[in-house]
Amino acid sequence: MFALLRPWQETDGPSNRKVWVRAKGIPLHAWSSGFFQKLVSSFGSLTAIAHVTESKSKLDFAFLQILTPVFKPISWEISAHIVDNPFTIIIDEIQHPPSIATLPTTPIASAHDLSKHA
Repeated sequence: MFALLRPWQETDGPSNRKVWVRAKGIPLHAWSSGFFQKLVSSFGSLTAIAHVTESKSKLDFAFLQILTPVFKPISWEISAHIVDNPFTIIIDEIQHPPSIATLPTTPIASAHDLSKHA
């Protein structure tokens, strides 16, 4: 039995969505799950890191999955100071996830831990 029956309202929809983003311009010395979490914290929370990103086998982009309350496509340019050096990092939402395995962020396995199981 329903306690309340009323017309649908826009606030009845989802409050978050999971999306993949591609980050360009991250310096190698900042390439870590901790930095990725900080990087996306202004528009969501990190839920997964693509294997090619975690393993550092592809360093031109970081592929990250986030849970975000932002419903418009994400396209941000962030100015960051990393070890007192300025960097511009460009973050864009991608329509299709990387076609590679992903690693969940909890717990995040290091490349050293993964090599033990190979």
